[in-house]
Amino acid sequence: FVGPSVKLWFGLYSAFDHYRWFSGYQAVANTYFSSPSSHGSGNCFTVHAAADLYTWTPERCDTKLWFLCGSDAQTKTPSTDVSKGSSGCPPPYHLVNGACFLPKSSPEDRLSRFEAAHECRKLANGTLATISSLVEQDYLSVILAASSTPMWIGLQLVGGEHRWDNQANVTLTNWLKRQPTGGEQVRCTMAHNGQKHLGEWEDVDCDTKLGYLCQVHPTAGSFQATTGFSPDQGRCRTGFTEFNSRCYRIDSRVTSQTESAPTMLGQDLCPSRLTPHSSGEVALLRFLANTQPGLAEGPIWIGVNFTYNAADATKFLAEDSLPVTISSMLDFAKIPSTTASESGFSQPTVAPVCVALAPDSQDLVWTRCSTPLPSVCGYPLADFTFRAATMDTACPTGWSSFGHTCYSPVNDTVDTWAGAEAVCQSLHSESHVVSLRSPNEQQFVSELLRGARGWLGLRVQVWTGSDRILRFQWSDGSPINFLFNLEKLLSGWRAGEIEQCFVLHGSTRDWDRVSCSDRHAFMCQLTLSDQSPLPPTLGPSKTT
Repeated sequence: FVGPSVKLWFGLYSAFDHYRWFSGYQAVANTYFSSPSSHGSGNCFTVHAAADLYTWTPERCDTKLWFLCGSDAQTKTPSTDVSKGSSGCPPPYHLVNGACFLPKSSPEDRLSRFEAAHECRKLANGTLATISSLVEQDYLSVILAASSTPMWIGLQLVGGEHRWDNQANVTLTNWLKRQPTGGEQVRCTMAHNGQKHLGEWEDVDCDTKLGYLCQVHPTAGSFQATTGFSPDQGRCRTGFTEFNSRCYRIDSRVTSQTESAPTMLGQDLCPSRLTPHSSGEVALLRFLANTQPGLAEGPIWIGVNFTYNAADATKFLAEDSLPVTISSMLDFAKIPSTTASESGFSQPTVAPVCVALAPDSQDLVWTRCSTPLPSVCGYPLADFTFRAATMDTACPTGWSSFGHTCYSPVNDTVDTWAGAEAVCQSLHSESHVVSLRSPNEQQFVSELLRGARGWLGLRVQVWTGSDRILRFQWSDGSPINFLFNLEKLLSGWRAGEIEQCFVLHGSTRDWDRVSCSDRHAFMCQLTLSDQSPLPPTLGPSKTT
């Protein structure tokens, strides 16, 4: 018998401020926290054997407690069961992944959640959209990237439970950090536009005026089966899709990444392999890959290779000559190596490892560079820019500068990692705990610390279970292009560790992995607008 005051482990944990299931199930439909602040990043969660529903509480994952075991219920999303080739959508809807969608994203389309649902019913008896697959989520993200407003989807919180308007099971979620918060208040779910949180879901006041996405089931009949996202040629040459002032296409012919794309595939069809530099570009490329007829299943080259040795630390190189900003989407526990080691990583690597897009995963994947695969090809347009998030051009008073980066004085009031990050964010919306991008920057920051130990903005997500994860992330989104003594960082993990943070020794310049709930001194960092010139345009001009 388990008494009502006994705490039991169940399968929820939090990493990088997002909730996840140990089972890998893709939806966190509902949360029942004991208090609104119980997000507890880096923690696991317990439930009380009590009548009260709201008993979920964060605990250190190495705490010894009784536990609950279970298996996922076998649920099925209602099927449209319309034969391929005879299915279509009533105008003005478009067919995507077996469903018909209609985005309403202009400023004049903004409505409250219930007004939006009413408008969808007027449009061929539709509902607000249900997002139940990665393809549909990528479609939503691509639409939002060009939208001037966030958009309502068909999910709402009623009586403490999230429900889709069409009564489908919740099989996938894409929540913003620390969402969903749960509770008994009626809340409605919207998806964010804007690069920082593109496509992420948040529960908000249902009276907020936003755009919206409608949906109906496809039907057999004379309706035209038009795709929901026709590749927009825009200013690009025929066969390319314009997105963020770059032109993309996926070439289904296979080559190794060690081979020159223009030489093997032709300058006109593949001026260069293009690397995505934002979550929106990754979503676009996954969507194109999943909807392109005749494309073989499997990874696709994006023009990125990776090397490591003791002198250079990590080093990502992209064929388009831009910084590799999507390296936080890589699992370092799965780097292919030629010599087995505890970390799964050999030092030094015998040859570069390359990075590929996985159409069926939100992660990028490590792949041996000699593997023959299709390629993401393209070129930038003349107005393409690649700039830092902030347009500030001078450091705040009293801050030190190094290159295009500003550093606050050392804050000797020790705090947790999350507390330090919150202090930095309060100083400036783009200020974060210090990130390091090079050995020279590491030396500069070490000298500012004057021998003290201070927080770095680096966290690592870990799970030492059967599916091991080592995913690094700087709090300001900096590329993972400098990890000091990587082999040390990848080894020595203990069971029960979900998330760890790092401190820099001001005297030795070593990085130490510590609990994020420890308390240390810290500095804040602000990256100024980078006014350096961009690489020259790689592709040909559009011809008519």
